[in-house]
Formats: sequence, C-alpha cells, structure tokens
Amino acid sequence: MSNIRRVTLYKHGLGFFEQVHPIEGDAEVRLDFRPGEMNDLLKSLTVHDPKGVVLSVSYDSDKPVHQLLQDIALELPQQGGGAALLARLRGAEVVARTASGEVRGSVVGLESRPRQLGDKTVVSESWLTLWTAGGRLVNLNLAETQSVELLDEALRTDLGYALEVVFKTNKRETKQLSIFTRGQGSRELQISYLTEAPAWKSSYRILLPDEPGAAPFWEGWALVDNPRDEDWDEVELTLVAGLPVSFRHDLYTPRFVERPEVEVQREATVQPMVIGGAVPELAKKVSAPAMALSARAYRGGGGDYDDGALELSLDEAPSFGFTPPSVAKERAAQVMAQSVGEMFHYKLRHPVTVKRNGSALVPLVGQEASGGKVLLYNAAERRTNPFAAVELTNTTGLTLEGGPLLVIEGGSYAGEAMLDTLKPDDRRIVPYAVDLAVRAECEHHHRHDQVHQVSVAGGVLSMRSDEVVSTTYLFAQSEARAKVLWLEHPLRHGWELHDTAAETERSATCYRWRLELPASGRLEWSVKLRQPLEHSVSLADLDSDSLSFYRRGGYFTPTAERIVERVPGLFRQRDRARHELERAEERKEAAQQEIERCCKVLPSLSNSTQEAQLRAEYVSAIQASEQVLKTVRAEVERLETELASREDEISDALSDMSFEKTL
Repeated sequence: MSNIRRVTLYKHGLGFFEQVHPIEGDAEVRLDFRPGEMNDLLKSLTVHDPKGVVLSVSYDSDKPVHQLLQDIALELPQQGGGAALLARLRGAEVVARTASGEVRGSVVGLESRPRQLGDKTVVSESWLTLWTAGGRLVNLNLAETQSVELLDEALRTDLGYALEVVFKTNKRETKQLSIFTRGQGSRELQISYLTEAPAWKSSYRILLPDEPGAAPFWEGWALVDNPRDEDWDEVELTLVAGLPVSFRHDLYTPRFVERPEVEVQREATVQPMVIGGAVPELAKKVSAPAMALSARAYRGGGGDYDDGALELSLDEAPSFGFTPPSVAKERAAQVMAQSVGEMFHYKLRHPVTVKRNGSALVPLVGQEASGGKVLLYNAAERRTNPFAAVELTNTTGLTLEGGPLLVIEGGSYAGEAMLDTLKPDDRRIVPYAVDLAVRAECEHHHRHDQVHQVSVAGGVLSMRSDEVVSTTYLFAQSEARAKVLWLEHPLRHGWELHDTAAETERSATCYRWRLELPASGRLEWSVKLRQPLEHSVSLADLDSDSLSFYRRGGYFTPTAERIVERVPGLFRQRDRARHELERAEERKEAAQQEIERCCKVLPSLSNSTQEAQLRAEYVSAIQASEQVLKTVRAEVERLETELASREDEISDALSDMSFEKTL
C-alpha cells in the first residue's frame, strides 16, 4: 500500500502531499524526488514523530552524476562484468576463494587465455594474477573462482557508492532524502511537503430532458494527473480553487559567501584567562518552555532515553498539516466543499486511487440542475439566428470552477460551451448551438433631435438636445412550440434607454430582455437608446444675426425677451465702436511704420547739398507722422473706453437674466 495518505491539488500548479511511514525504534526513512522538486520540498517539508524526535533530514547534493563519480578513486567500466572491474583494481588486496581454498594477495592484472577443445579454440578464459605475501605470483581461472572479496574498507565503500549512483542514473536522475528519527516502540512518522504538480481541471455534462418542465441533470468531473513514480492508493483527495501567492526560491544550490581576508597581526604574548564555572542559581533558571523545543529529552551523561522527560501527546503536538483521528472523524461528517480564506476546497468523500504516471476523472457534481433550455440572441455574435442555450442556476452550494460543458439532448450530442466560474446561486445563460429553426433580423435607425430645452444663467445660453439610436428586432420560427428568448442589446457609455420597456437584467456589456417567442409565430421588439447633448454659448459674444436666430426659435421667455429687445441696439453700438477702434489701430500702425522707414534712411544720407534737402524732407515726414500718431493714440484710448463701456452695458443687461424653458 502507498505511503501517501492525503493529496491536495491546486489550480496554480502545486500539490501538497502527506505521507505516513510505519517505523519502530531508531529509524531512517528514505524518499526519492526529482531534482526540480527539491527547492519546493526544502521550502515546505514538515516531519512529525508523535513518540520520538526527528534528529535530522539529509539529502543528496545537487552535483551532476558525472561530478559525483569524479570524487571517488574507483572508475567503473562501461562494459563487462567482474573481469572488467578486477582489471581496474590493480594493486588492491583481495581474497579469492576457489574449490581448493583461499588465496590472499594483491591484484596484478588479468589476462585472456584461449581454451582448446580438440582441434578448435572454443572460448577465451580470464585468468587473475595475484601477488601473495610470500612473494609468489598465483594465477587463478576466474571461471573456477567462487568469489573475490575486497579487503580495503574504503575501496568497498567507494564501489558501493559508485554502483548506487550508476543505478540512479540508469533509472532516472533522482535525489534521495533521508529522515533520521530516534524513539521507542512502533509509531507512524508523518511527512508533508509541497511540490510542483499538474493543475487539476474541470469539465461538465448536462442532460436536457425530453419532457416539458422537467429539470435537466448535470455532472461535473475533475481531471487529476499523477506524474509521480508512486501510486496514489486510496488517498484522501482535496482539490483547491483559488490563486494563493506562490513563487520559486533556490534553497537547493549551496551558497558560498565572499568573506574579507584579514591578515594576522603580531602582538605581544598575554597571560591566559581562567574561565570559572556556571553560577548554580543561574543554572536553575532554565525554563520549561526551553525544554519543549524537542518532544523527548535525553540524559547528558550516558545518552540513554529518558522516559521521565518532557513528552508531548498527539493532541498537544503540532499537526504539521495532519489531522488527529478524532478530528478527522468529525470532519468526515461535514460537506464535501468549504471556503477557506480566498480559496475553495473540494474534499472528496471517498478515497481515490490514481496509478503512477496516470490520470483520473473524479466526480464533483451529480444532481438535477435549476434551469432549462432557452434561446439567446446577440446580433454581434450571429445576426441571422439565435443560439440554443441552457439557463443554469448553481444550486449545488459549491463554487464550480470554469471548464468545458457538453450538452446532451434527446440522448445524443447537441453541442458544447465554456462555463466560467460559478459561485453558489449564480446564474448563467450558456449557448451551445445555433437554432436554425428561428430566423432573426435587425434594423438600426439614427436621428438627431432638435433642441428641446434651453436655459440661461450668468449670461450663458445652454441648449439641450438628444441623439437617438433605435434598433428593431424581428424573430420568426417554424417550430410548433413556444420558446423563451433572451435578447441581448449592447450597452453604450453615456447612453440610456428611451421609450423602451425596462430590461429584465443587465450584464457588464449588455441589456437583457426575457421574451416569449410564440409557436410558429413572430416577435418584434424595439430598443431605443438616447444620448443627451448640451451646447452652450455666451450671449455677450453673439452678434446681432445669431441673437435674432435664437429669438425667432422661441428660446427666450417673455420676461427675457423684454431684456433681449434692447440688446440689439447695444450690440450695434458695440460693433460700431469695435469697427472704429480697428480703423484707428490701422492708422496708428501705418504712422508707426512710416516713422520707422524714415529713421532707417536718415543715417545713410551725406552732408551734400542735394542730400541735405532730401534729409530735410525725411525729417518733415517724421514730424508729420508723429503728429498723426499722437492724434490716433488719443482716439484709440477713447474708443477702447467706449467699447469697454458698451460691453459692460451688454453684460449688465444679460447677467440678470436666468430661466429654463422647454421647447
């Protein structure tokens, strides 16, 4: 029977294993692991001896096999048996036993001699040559030699080690872990560890009934894999859904830390210090918790086992992931599934057997389902036909992991789907096939409505309108039975339903309506979505024509209209002042450019009579332009003051206006 008692498999590719090994007295338990499993093993290994002490856990080096063989003097031959091995033991002291007695000596070598039978050479025989203590060379026929014993203890150890390493290489490279315990009597050593394991998977089947109103039946299976070289024989299997934090960490590779080199300082000789013994009072203050670090205590003198020392009972000892028998009996009466933190556990009620390097299907669900067959239409997925779907509600009380779903209808295959994770009481509509008996059409219409509401506040005119998109769905079926149809319409950010019946439910991406499609009949359904639009303008920035347009459109209330009536006159005064200011700015710019042109020419004129006259003309032009510039600057200042005054009048007239009006 396998030593593995409990296996816990996780969705993120780890497995937690618990083993029980019967031992008696001082014992050594050996386990084999693949090199890639050692880091997770060293990170998670727990060992518990309920009636003894775990002394140490040793494990093989991470050196490759060829490097391990380099550490020994003996080199095993690649081919041949005992003769080939003895040929490599030249100089080793051995005892050879034959039918006539024993011969002790050092190996000199081997030679092959042909054996004659009549006129033919039948076979070559190997002869061993030994150098005895008496100074004699003795030749022994290996075919007639019963045994050859190595007398060198170190050589025997190396040979045994080399053979063990080569055996592991031929089998598969593994690393051995040895657990040493000390105790008395028969007991069970409990070991648990975490290693990489294939993630378990889930799949489902649902059987749709032929009778109307009957509940469908569904099955759920978990697929587990055992990649190890040991059978899982009648193990307690637990499957865990969730995503705990997990990582790789190299604990297996030896780490050598660089240390600074400190030179020896030469100092004068000092007198030795004399260290006194411990003070008796201090020795008595060692507390009981310090003794509790081990489950057993030993006498310091002879090292004998002390039955009177501190002991931990099974109920008091840490479980290291194992459950005491009394607790296990209570837990067996509980439900198969339970939530543990952020994860969900499926604990199978009955033991499971999975052969080495094999896989198995284990049942998760087997019961009637809440729901039935429906239609699901989404124009983005398929425009001309709805999907045949199964409406399911998870009434199992379990959190069901996602996986493929096979649908069986009328005793035959009907289609497949993917089921995402279902929490208890979650409901899903799962499409599995196309219903060709139902035809579908959809038409889209788009319009931009006129302004239907206006408001004025703070001199700002706000106008509200709607953009409306309508979709008409038409369904017709040829089958003579009514069907439930779920219609999906995509959600649009910033849009809302308008002049349409409220949806039955809403998903993250769609509105959904539950509709009845009559037998051999037709069904028409319209969906309208509206997006509110708003446009704002400052009344003070409008011109007379724009203001007249809004007045003709009836945007203002009677009270606001009386205020707006005098605004066009203010607009005309403002526009006239703005126009005059622009012309004054142009004259100002022209005068400045004339002055700059004349100032550039003057430095290039000489003092001749002809150029002196020209100089005088340029000076007169500059003086005239400066006089014009002075006059224009004064006019610009006046017009800027007038324009600011007209704009203040308009702002004062419009700032007191505040209303909302529906058109």
